[in-house]
Amino acid sequence: MKANNVFQLTLLLSYLLLTIGGKELKSINSREKTNEISLTSPQVNITIQAQDGYIYDCVDVNLQTTFKHLVFKDHKIQMEPSSFPVGLDIKSPLEGAVLQAHLSTIDCPIGTIPILHNNNMDNTILQRIGKLASNESRMLVYGIRGSINVYDPKVKKDSQDLTASWIQISNLPKDAVGVGIGVGSCVSPSLSGDNFARFHIFWVRHMMGQKESMMDHDNEELKKGCADHNCPGFMQVSHNVGLGGRIHPISIYNGPQYVINVLIFKDPKIENWWLAYGSNNTPIGYWPSSQFSYLKDKGDYAFWGGYVQGPTAASDPPQMGSGHFASEGFGKAAFIRNIQVIEDKNNKLVTPNIRDSDSFSSDPKLYSYDGYGLNDNGMHVYYGGPGKGEELKPINNGENTSQILTTLQVNKTIQMEPSSFPIGMDIKSPLVGAISPLAQLSTIDCPIGTIPIVRNNNLANMMVQRIGTLASDDLPMLGAGIEYWDEIYGMQASINVYEPSVKKDSKDVSASWIQISVVPKGTNGIGIGAGSYVYPRSGDSFARFHIRWDNEELNKSCSDHNCPGFMQVSRGVGLGGRINPISVYNGPQYVINVLIFKDPKTKNWWLAYGSNNTPIGYWPSSQFSYFKAKGDYAFWGGYVKGPTAASDPPQMGSGHFASEGFGKAAFIRNIQVIEDKGNKLVTPNIRNANPFSNNLKLYSYDGYGLNDDGMHVYYGGPGKYI
Repeated sequence: MKANNVFQLTLLLSYLLLTIGGKELKSINSREKTNEISLTSPQVNITIQAQDGYIYDCVDVNLQTTFKHLVFKDHKIQMEPSSFPVGLDIKSPLEGAVLQAHLSTIDCPIGTIPILHNNNMDNTILQRIGKLASNESRMLVYGIRGSINVYDPKVKKDSQDLTASWIQISNLPKDAVGVGIGVGSCVSPSLSGDNFARFHIFWVRHMMGQKESMMDHDNEELKKGCADHNCPGFMQVSHNVGLGGRIHPISIYNGPQYVINVLIFKDPKIENWWLAYGSNNTPIGYWPSSQFSYLKDKGDYAFWGGYVQGPTAASDPPQMGSGHFASEGFGKAAFIRNIQVIEDKNNKLVTPNIRDSDSFSSDPKLYSYDGYGLNDNGMHVYYGGPGKGEELKPINNGENTSQILTTLQVNKTIQMEPSSFPIGMDIKSPLVGAISPLAQLSTIDCPIGTIPIVRNNNLANMMVQRIGTLASDDLPMLGAGIEYWDEIYGMQASINVYEPSVKKDSKDVSASWIQISVVPKGTNGIGIGAGSYVYPRSGDSFARFHIRWDNEELNKSCSDHNCPGFMQVSRGVGLGGRINPISVYNGPQYVINVLIFKDPKTKNWWLAYGSNNTPIGYWPSSQFSYFKAKGDYAFWGGYVKGPTAASDPPQMGSGHFASEGFGKAAFIRNIQVIEDKGNKLVTPNIRNANPFSNNLKLYSYDGYGLNDDGMHVYYGGPGKYI
């Protein structure tokens, strides 16, 4: 009797050491016995820094690593497929608005390809991907397609685990481990050095067609998992897509959703396995079929979904997908849509027969699937879950108040909302160019009467000098933007959010910022400020929303809830939380709207956020002396600060100079102030404003001025980041 054809549509919990069918499958280090395969470094044509800060070597397409292996020394590179699958123009959109995420793009010269410099993606973590779950039946597979919803699931930074959203084709010979090729989004702090979602390819192969002595040699080297360009086997032809590069923007829980479109298919004429990406199905490269035995002609197994893997993936599993269970549905749970296959040599993409597909989870308590099926939107599935990841803990306002309140604030009645808002908040001053939807702060659904406080906030106060002006009185600081001198009772701005690169082993920070200060004669002044902050010392390189102020009683500067002085009232905004999406160089631009103003009745300084000016909390005016009544200095722009900020400064803004303009340089727009007790937002008097940069060779300002679009400024630069 003919066996039923089965596709595995799975969520997999896998391990560094996996047992299938009584055979022990061990990962193999890519650096083992490299002297036996004579893999020398390819000749570098040029070195380029991508917009995500990573360095790529542009290598001659005919000198890439794969050609260094004896098996491929006579291979003639195929620069494009002989044909594409039929049916690529047929769409099957999932319900809801879905946008395209982007891979890192590198402008290598034509005839070269980008290879990530010092890629840490070590194959020690890669098990064989041939068989992700039990598969008792087969069907023919000549290609697969899927649109992968991209998130940044949390993986503990000190673990060696990874989490992936993935598609793959495999061939599983009877009583054998099998081989496969796969692609998708992967988060692995131990391998890439950060928690970003990155675009990776993996494969496992088995050589054939060599003499027995060569077979023994090749099998020892090639019967293992490989990633990107870490070992021979993948021929890249694209000169501007970097394997291992960051994917952005990423999806936001209950916000905008982003996908990457991925296609793997067998060239019907040349028979190589091609990888294409994006809405235009741009070829990235191919796996030569000559390196495979079982997968040389076709596959018999396909996979769409998520998996986690690593030494502690079973005992302390990380998040998968969005970090939420599949039952939450669109906008909250991760999905893969537009699922299609090529089932025969006619090279036509079709929707899989739902009766031949199977969906399951290895552990429904940790990860689930839902919404799987076929309808007018095509075949799709939701998947994912929290694993055992730790969430933010709700903390009651009254809990341990003795530890977070000074004597100035004990027994004070909390003001839950401003007595009034500034006049003119409905007047917009948009910058020229299309601004994408607002970036979002981390939102937490704490119970009414409580506020969210991030656990183990590593933003040490010793890192924070007085913020009265941008003059350095403690740690080196460099800034670029607008300074403004006048009586100030409030300020407003839309901050363009990027994630400038800061060396992960440094103690420097890079901020996009607004602040109000008062600067008495002979002092550096005191102030309050808010904005986007990148500080790797806190544990990652994400853009996060922080506030800072000078505490006169404690005679130091403070941040978030790290010392007393800020009364939070919002139960849904977490100070120190991540901002996303972030802007993409030469792509979508995102902003956060921030408003600081003095309550005309209670005199407290309020902080509000977003298009609806949602109150987050306030600084009680009773804690200030000089700053009790008003400010006399304002700042809009960027700054870098830290022990090496002067000698080896990080990026600021987008990491590009201000002269590049909209979509490439960071900006602050919709700049307004409150100049008197009338509580009205107005455009600053341009004669009282001073655009500046401490070092024009590192950071610049441009486009500053006042026109029909209001007051705005571009700022930033590369610093000396390498």
